[in-house]
Amino acid sequence: MGKILIVLSAADHWMRADGTLAPAGFWAEELINMHRVLVAAGQEVDVATPGGMTPVPDPDSLNQEFVGPDAARFKAYLEALAPCLRSTLRLSDVSAATYGAVVIPGGHGPLEDLYKDPDMGRLLEEADRGE
Repeated sequence: MGKILIVLSAADHWMRADGTLAPAGFWAEELINMHRVLVAAGQEVDVATPGGMTPVPDPDSLNQEFVGPDAARFKAYLEALAPCLRSTLRLSDVSAATYGAVVIPGGHGPLEDLYKDPDMGRLLEEADRGE
């Protein structure tokens, strides 16, 4: 069994080009599909966020108008995953050497925090160097 790190945004909004704020977060389907496949493959999965904050899904990623009938399934999966999401690791405390892979689900949230987080940069550099 391997160990995989999923890094999620801790942002709950993003700033649009016009300066207005919009609700945001991680894209639920991207986390759920990744998590489901990794766990089914026998991988141990840890989740980290900047500051160890509880991540939130982008509301649109759970909206039936955007994602169709899968919205109910996504909500149920996230409810089951809630204890894990409430106890994320601090990004500053993790090392790429502990993991076989680092994966980052998308959404608009990462545009607010992950792209400029120094620990995210450090972690990606460590992973790239194989440390």
